[in-house]
Amino acid sequence: MLKQYFLIILLVLTVGCSQKSSVKKETFDPNYQKYSTILKTYVKSEQVDYLQLKQNRAELDHFINQLAGVSKKQLSKMSQDEQLAFWINTYNGITLRSIIDHYPLSSIQNIDGVWTEKNGMLPSRN
Repeated sequence: MLKQYFLIILLVLTVGCSQKSSVKKETFDPNYQKYSTILKTYVKSEQVDYLQLKQNRAELDHFINQLAGVSKKQLSKMSQDEQLAFWINTYNGITLRSIIDHYPLSSIQNIDGVWTEKNGMLPSRN
C-alpha cells in the first residue's frame, strides 16, 4: 500500500512539477520547522487563509526550495517513514503554492493543467 502511495505521489510530482533552474536551492530541514510554522500561521480551524499566505508567500517558496534541494542520494538515505513524510510534505507544499498562484478560486480543479503541466518542483536528480 505504501508503495502505491509513493508511486502515485511520484507520478503526480513528475508530471506536474519542475522549476526554473534560476531558483536557489535551500538546505533541507528534515524536521520541517519552516513548513510547521507556515501551517501554524495560515491554517486556523482547519481552514487555510490563502489570501494571507499569498501575500506572504516567501516562506512557502523558501520551504519548497528546501525540498527541491534534496538529492536522490539524500532521499535514499532516509527511512521509509521519512521518505513518506518527505513526499507528502512535498505534494502538500506544491498544492498550496498552486492554489495561491491562482487565488482566488473555488477549487483546485479549476486550475487548468494543475497536475499535468510543469508548475512545481522535484528534488534534484543528484
